[in-house]
Amino acid sequence: EDYYDCPYDHLTVNGVKYCGTLGPAGVVPSDGTMTWVSDGSETFPGWKVCWAAQPPSLPPPLPPPSLPPLAPCPLGDVCTTGPCLITDGGSCATSPDFPNDYPVNEGCFLYGLPPVG
Repeated sequence: EDYYDCPYDHLTVNGVKYCGTLGPAGVVPSDGTMTWVSDGSETFPGWKVCWAAQPPSLPPPLPPPSLPPLAPCPLGDVCTTGPCLITDGGSCATSPDFPNDYPVNEGCFLYGLPPVG
């Protein structure tokens, strides 16, 4: 969904929102996390994000205290809350129903992604 500042459906990496056909190509999540949300209006074709496999270094960072606690994510694995899927042997994530349209009012938090370094 193309719109300045991505106020509706978007993927957030390193505090930057991506939407429409703009993706985080070449961006490495500095904190090992990505967040995706869809609003309650329209649905659009889903997304797929992949990352380079790296050997595990440090456990994923703890979420801010205002969020409910996350399930433990084994070191070296990528985990998700919500309906997003981890695919391709753990090296990619997709929106629900990818490559078809994703549902409205959904969201997920991906964590344990290979961090910088």
